[in-house]
Amino acid sequence: MIFTVAFDYSPLDRAQKKQVLDIVTKELLTPKGIRSLSPKSGGYNPNYVGPQIQRDYAYHQGTAWPWLMGFYLEAYLRIYKMSGLSFVERQLISYDDEMTSHCVGSIAELFDGNPPFRHARFPQSWDWVCSWRCIICDECGRNPACFEAAV
Repeated sequence: MIFTVAFDYSPLDRAQKKQVLDIVTKELLTPKGIRSLSPKSGGYNPNYVGPQIQRDYAYHQGTAWPWLMGFYLEAYLRIYKMSGLSFVERQLISYDDEMTSHCVGSIAELFDGNPPFRHARFPQSWDWVCSWRCIICDECGRNPACFEAAV
């Protein structure tokens, strides 16, 4: 649902978009990405560990996905405009340790959904690109959410 808030065209009105953003912020947001399932949901399994079958079960049951962060941050800026910029910056800074220590120059494909949010898989290009999409597009003037936040 975060896509319906981030994209230019949406079937949701502003109040509905804010409700979606509030739920994602409260239940799915982590410092390393957006969880694939709320901790309140049955079957929540936030740790990508163990044999293959156990890891496969956890893959979409609560692990945090960095590639969704870019869309979340765009959605946040669409709702909060300029007042949301410091929050967005803090979220992006949370990737500094990954970019400089663990996955040098990149971001892991996914993280455990609970603290300490251990990186659970090797990097994928979409994670870096989507996570930094908001900033990259803002730099070249192509991000409507960032442009609207500045207006």
